[in-house]
Amino acid sequence: MVALPALVLLPFLAAFVAVVFDDSEYPLGGGPEKTPCADVLRFGGAALPPGAQPVGACTRQGWQDLYYRAVFRMPRADVLDWLAHTYPAAPDPETEFCADADADMCLGLGYSQGLPDGVGADSVRVSVVHEDAGTSLVRFSASTV
Repeated sequence: MVALPALVLLPFLAAFVAVVFDDSEYPLGGGPEKTPCADVLRFGGAALPPGAQPVGACTRQGWQDLYYRAVFRMPRADVLDWLAHTYPAAPDPETEFCADADADMCLGLGYSQGLPDGVGADSVRVSVVHEDAGTSLVRFSASTV
């Protein structure tokens, strides 16, 4: 009779031990996964701009909340037009007080700050570094937090 409750608790105990002693950085899952860049940008209500080239892998990460990230290079002259076309209700990009210290401009969006209705993300962050006269590095992130 005592063995039955112990057998019921055994799977929970095994799961607890696995999580506690797991040496993974993400013991509950949700580590970064490669995701098509088009999906990453779509989640934040955007599309990869013409002439853009992804830098590294675009990723999706999450367990309860979702985080999407993409980094790409694009023609510097097209950055402002791309942002204005993608987020027409957004405020002008900031040129000071950006979270990325090396950013030349940044944009933070939520539903009350120009994020379009119907996108999967609750917030979007765009950080732009002008690498030279013709190219900008864009860091794009979208999340449900």
